[in-house]
Amino acid sequence: MNKKNKLIHFLRIFVGAALTLCFLVGSASIVHGEAGDEGDISGGSCAPAGKTTWWDTCYGATWRYYDDTSDTIHIPDQGHVKGGTISGCGKYGGYYRLALEKYNPQTLQSYGVQVGLTQVHTMRSMGGKVNFNVVNGSVGWDEAYEKFEFAKANGANSGFDWNEISWFCYDKTWCNPAIEDCGPIDNPQPTPSGDAHFYAQSTVSVPEQKDSQGLVDVPKLEYQSDKEDKVARVYFSTDLPSVKVKFWHNLTYDAGNAKNYAAIDDFVDDVTTHWTTDKGNSSSAAPATGGDSGDFTRSKAKEPKSDHTVQVGEKEVTVNLNPGQTVTVCQKISYHDKNFTYKSESVTHEVPDGNNPDGTPKTKTEHWYYKWSIDSSSGTATSEACATISRPSDSDRGGPTYSSGVANGTIMYAGESSTATWGASGSSSATRRLSGYEAALYLVQEGLGYDGGVHVKGNNRYRGGGACGYYNGHIGTGNLYFCNVVDSGSLSYGATSNNHTYGNSKDLAVPDYVGSKYCGTFAHSYQYWYSYSTDYKGLSSYNDHWTHHSAMDYWRVYNSFCKVVAKKPSKSIWNGSLMTVGNVKTSVSLRHDSSDMNGGVKDNNFSPKTLYGSWSEHLDVIKKDDNKHASGSTLYHGSKRQGNSSDICRDNLNESNSTLTISNTNCNNLGHSEVNYNSAYYTKLNTYLRSRADPAINSIYDLGSVNGNTVTVSGGAGNQQPKIMSVGSLTIDKDIVYNNPNIGYSNIYELPQVIIFVDGNLNITSNVERIDAWLIVAGEIDTCTAFTNSDTSAHVNAIPTDICSHQLTFNGPVRADNIKLRRSFGANNIHSNLTGSPLPGRMATEKWAPAEIFNLRADAYLWAYAQAGRYDSSYTESYSRELPPRY
Repeated sequence: MNKKNKLIHFLRIFVGAALTLCFLVGSASIVHGEAGDEGDISGGSCAPAGKTTWWDTCYGATWRYYDDTSDTIHIPDQGHVKGGTISGCGKYGGYYRLALEKYNPQTLQSYGVQVGLTQVHTMRSMGGKVNFNVVNGSVGWDEAYEKFEFAKANGANSGFDWNEISWFCYDKTWCNPAIEDCGPIDNPQPTPSGDAHFYAQSTVSVPEQKDSQGLVDVPKLEYQSDKEDKVARVYFSTDLPSVKVKFWHNLTYDAGNAKNYAAIDDFVDDVTTHWTTDKGNSSSAAPATGGDSGDFTRSKAKEPKSDHTVQVGEKEVTVNLNPGQTVTVCQKISYHDKNFTYKSESVTHEVPDGNNPDGTPKTKTEHWYYKWSIDSSSGTATSEACATISRPSDSDRGGPTYSSGVANGTIMYAGESSTATWGASGSSSATRRLSGYEAALYLVQEGLGYDGGVHVKGNNRYRGGGACGYYNGHIGTGNLYFCNVVDSGSLSYGATSNNHTYGNSKDLAVPDYVGSKYCGTFAHSYQYWYSYSTDYKGLSSYNDHWTHHSAMDYWRVYNSFCKVVAKKPSKSIWNGSLMTVGNVKTSVSLRHDSSDMNGGVKDNNFSPKTLYGSWSEHLDVIKKDDNKHASGSTLYHGSKRQGNSSDICRDNLNESNSTLTISNTNCNNLGHSEVNYNSAYYTKLNTYLRSRADPAINSIYDLGSVNGNTVTVSGGAGNQQPKIMSVGSLTIDKDIVYNNPNIGYSNIYELPQVIIFVDGNLNITSNVERIDAWLIVAGEIDTCTAFTNSDTSAHVNAIPTDICSHQLTFNGPVRADNIKLRRSFGANNIHSNLTGSPLPGRMATEKWAPAEIFNLRADAYLWAYAQAGRYDSSYTESYSRELPPRY
């Protein structure tokens, strides 16, 4: 309140009543009637022309004091004046209440008060105020305002401002020097110093942000620094390449002790502080966050009646992060001046003090109020808000993930035993805490290739469960035979960064699904934590404010290591023997007997095992090494002899799988028969079958077109005449079938036969499945010319997609310098309980099914005997002796 207002109030003490009446008579005011209609009053008349009803009275504003020590007073509605509740005035002993007072418009006689509760702004909206004579203990509008301001200075306004009230608490024992003579003030209140100041609070805000899958990656975070001039900091992590962070600052002016005198004293100076923002303690990779400035002024017209806050420096930035990077981004506000010291000037006035001895009036000087101004200002202060954001090193979903093995590993063999080995390491940090792990094995159905890595590529972040949950969902349950967790555990990592390394292996039985992929994977479970500090003093202060946000927990599923399930192809020699001056090298397979291995992960020794491989029905005559090839039909349906992949031969013949191999008496150096190549055998074949062939009897059979030295077989024999042909090199691209079920043979001389002499190499295309012929080849036999090491593999699901997957049967003697066995039949989807034939007309692919069959049938013996008789070469029995079947 300025000095002029103070003087008006002082004069009102002496001439208040008369002056008020004069103001009333000489002014025009607007009031409302009972029904709410408006009318003008002039010269003391309230009723407008032509109005006689409800206009015989006027209403004015009046404030009346009530003694009451109750804390709660209920005021009922009265007329159109609403009631309400008055509370909290008991300790002051009473209250003032605003109401509408009814007056006679001619005599201004009060007819009484309508004692509801009408707010100040309601009265003003009705057109203004009317100051009638103060009657019955009422006070006028201006005096009520001064009492309200004094009550407010003493905290009795219940938190409301003047325009909002219809009542206020008041202690009638108070003395308000603005409107009353409170006597001399011998000890003026001291000037407040040092407690009027500005202060700053900084806010860091992080909006909720989602990844491309719509999952929440960053929760909503917002923290304000403590009062005053502190540092707010939030610490969180993200898998996103960029996140948004927002900063702002609140500058607040606190008038300190000076605000206690706001209702009665004058303040003559503005209060201003100048502020700027910069990037504060941001790391070098952080974006710029400062560069703003301005002034914040608290005007003398407003301060220090109340504190006031302004928000400045608001800025949102985008923080880019690379995998493995941590960035701190801050915004700091600096401002000056901070502290203000006030000085005060005591304003006095003269008041009557009796009479002098001569009878003239006497006065005395009394303190009236203080006039405040700024004496000094000083100080610079700062407040800061920061966000520390980390991005895990493996959060780039477009790049590689942690791997628990080699994705495309070596093969494993159906029914046999293998070893799965895991090696994985997970990093635990304060915001991504390791809480558990899983090691799992799963079997992918045949036909799902490595293209795209759909069943081997892990994911850095998965909320649908552990390793099996991820791959079941990622591959599709219908594409998996099973997925089993074989090892798991709990981890408990705190706010300290650390690593967890896992290494383990498991011996297991390989499922009997050839062409499928047996994969192992690993997963770590992570808890998402974030931290904040509103009075940041270092990293250690985070320990008091760590929060686990369980909705964002996830699994990190690593890349898988996989091995294709394969079968070792085999060949068999029926009704005959094997003779070679070279080496024999085949494979054997020690396989579990139980079909139960296909339902889930099984240990290595969960069932007995049987040995399978290549075999000849009679003896083997091998000049060089015999490597894992059995004789005597011992592997026809597998062998239980010793159940060991190395036990092809044993010194105990009852336990040996190679009992007729010439010329071993023990199992050292199988083979080595010292039987050399017999050139007379080949010479006799040429002499008796090719050179001496009688065209009338044994015509040269045109098996196809002859182009140079290459003959392409295009058909087969079908009559009784033996067919003999001679070529330089030969490619067979169709079956040769000479037995005709519609022709009966009355003697051995009618039996058909095809004898093919090849001076070079014999090539057999992949579609050929049967050759009924003698093959006498000077060079090499290749059973599948389309074979390549890079793209030939076993077909799966009984679909003959592999070019070498047809079984090939030779019905007749075979002689060659070298034989390349390229067929892969039997290496398709093998089940021990499989019945039927996946390839029409062929044998079912059981575990023992061979890829190539060399069958020396009885008709070859009979035909050879008949030919010997024709050429005067048949034998005559001169001596006979019965021998056992195996000699």
